[in-house]
Amino acid sequence: MRTGDKRQGGFTYLGLLILLVLMGVVLAQAGTLWSQTRQREREADLLFYGDQFRRAIAAYYQAQSPNAYPKTLNDLLEDPRVPFTRRFLRQIYPDPMTGKRDWVLIRAPDRSIMGVYSPAPGVPIKRGGFLPADAAFADAKSYAAWRFEFAGGAPATPVPAGAVGGRRS
Repeated sequence: MRTGDKRQGGFTYLGLLILLVLMGVVLAQAGTLWSQTRQREREADLLFYGDQFRRAIAAYYQAQSPNAYPKTLNDLLEDPRVPFTRRFLRQIYPDPMTGKRDWVLIRAPDRSIMGVYSPAPGVPIKRGGFLPADAAFADAKSYAAWRFEFAGGAPATPVPAGAVGGRRS
């Protein structure tokens, strides 16, 4: 083997190593971007599902006199106060941040349910641009601060169709 061939082989090997390093950097950036995109999607789902719970609790509360909150989340699926089928929610949605139906319940003084929130750890990416009903979520330090609560007496805040929690249908 001649001296020139060794030098040529060394440059090829060095070029291949540089190419692999560059590919690794690009793939790491793509992974970070994908992860943030996925978290933003889960946050949009959390806003949508949380709003669905808040609306269902408000509808349950306002559906009958005297007003009362549901005792369980299943009461939103089928109202036990009436002899016919009345539903306020289609299903008990899973928490998109944990993937489980492990919502933390916000209780009224009589132990009925006024709202829900996610027990998920982590700091939200979304820091502003919330709908009026969720304005208190701005600059929240954790997902647990995103509390989807209906405080009886005041009607639920109307939201234009297609604008619920930033989720696209």
